[in-house]
Amino acid sequence: MATRSLPYLYNKKSKIECLLSNRNCVLLAQQTQRGFHAPSSSLKCLALSQAVILEDSFLERLRHWIHTLLHLWKLLALATPVVLTAPLALLSSSFAPSLEETWWDLAVHFAQFSSPTLIKFMQWASSRRDMFPASFCDHFQRFHEKVPEHSWKFTEHTLNEAFGREWSEILEIEKESIGSGCIAQVYRGKLKSDGRLVAVKVIHPNVKRMVELDLGLMQRLVSFLEIFPLLRWVGARESVAEFSNVMLRQLNLRTEAESLEHFRRNFAGRSGIRFPKPYMEYSSENVLLESLEEGVHFHDFVATCKDVKKKKMFARVILDSYLKMVFLDNFAHGDLHPGNLLFDLADDSAKRTNKHTECVVAVDAGIVTRLEQKDLHNFVQVFHAVVTGNGHLAGELIVSQSNPTIITTTNGERVEQRCKNIQAFCEGMNEIVSEALHWNLGIRKVHVGKLLKRVMELCCEQEY
Repeated sequence: MATRSLPYLYNKKSKIECLLSNRNCVLLAQQTQRGFHAPSSSLKCLALSQAVILEDSFLERLRHWIHTLLHLWKLLALATPVVLTAPLALLSSSFAPSLEETWWDLAVHFAQFSSPTLIKFMQWASSRRDMFPASFCDHFQRFHEKVPEHSWKFTEHTLNEAFGREWSEILEIEKESIGSGCIAQVYRGKLKSDGRLVAVKVIHPNVKRMVELDLGLMQRLVSFLEIFPLLRWVGARESVAEFSNVMLRQLNLRTEAESLEHFRRNFAGRSGIRFPKPYMEYSSENVLLESLEEGVHFHDFVATCKDVKKKKMFARVILDSYLKMVFLDNFAHGDLHPGNLLFDLADDSAKRTNKHTECVVAVDAGIVTRLEQKDLHNFVQVFHAVVTGNGHLAGELIVSQSNPTIITTTNGERVEQRCKNIQAFCEGMNEIVSEALHWNLGIRKVHVGKLLKRVMELCCEQEY
């Protein structure tokens, strides 16, 4: 790969010279303190270098705040028409459905031009029909397969930066993309050395800066909203910090390549599911090459497949694979929305020769989740208590594993307290778990969102 020189960052020669000599200036100042005589010009250089550093630091903070305010203004400008017209769309849904549909188009338009972080949220939310209305999921599920694309010109620039201008000698790429996500878009390509078909993933322009601005706004918003007990109890600040780490890791495509290698090792020899093969020697922070995987997209498969047994088979494969990731490997795909699942189906000729095994293809491993061993142990204990119907034990485990609150008793003594009334909390958890696992309650009727809301309300009631 060709190397690239760093851009010239400073225009004032005196500044850069002074910064480069900063170490020498500090040494001279230390010598002066020990009794050595330092030239006055060197001490002036030391003072000037410190002033330059402070000035640059101030300017950097100022630029950051300006960018943050501009980004916030853009989001508010896009959201305002959607928010102001929402009541009209809601009221007209019964007698003017076309007006409601126009409002949904406006909402989707706002989302696709807002920010990568919001698009990522929409991808997740539109797959949770147990938590969000069907109309919301139907309109925003388009983000599972297609989001706004960047130009070929930027792709070419990124390839030049990653491989040098001679990249076309080793790689042939179709200029029309085959998919686009909130972080990157994908092209069909071919390695000229051996003709292997590959998927070429190229990160979007300015996406790193936009994600950083989004995360900064989220952190400030959560800090303000923690005045509400519910957000304090669920650890909103910690959740945003963890989400920030996940999003920032996704911005390095070499990290995704390493995750794909990890999944391929964990599922080696296991039928029913596979992961793309990354080509590490052709991958960088902004470009990823992996094996091109063909298959039917999730929504198309669900809409067209009439074979109920096949649907159940694939559902079992996905469930078993995910449970393996969580409980056995402690290395789970954190972004398994429908847009990241393909179904490799056998055609008629393959069925006759029995040379093709149908399977699920899991792509886009940019987000993975891991738990510390202590957290994994705690999670498994609570999970086992819930699925076996022992809600009282689940409540006891949640209390014992939670972080204590320091309270002051009536006699002035400071003690650790985890719950106002442990017995009431455990009885409440037992009631929730019993209702969720009642024999007469089919799994399709379990509203996960409402159950989680009840658990959070119970936690807030008994929290100090």
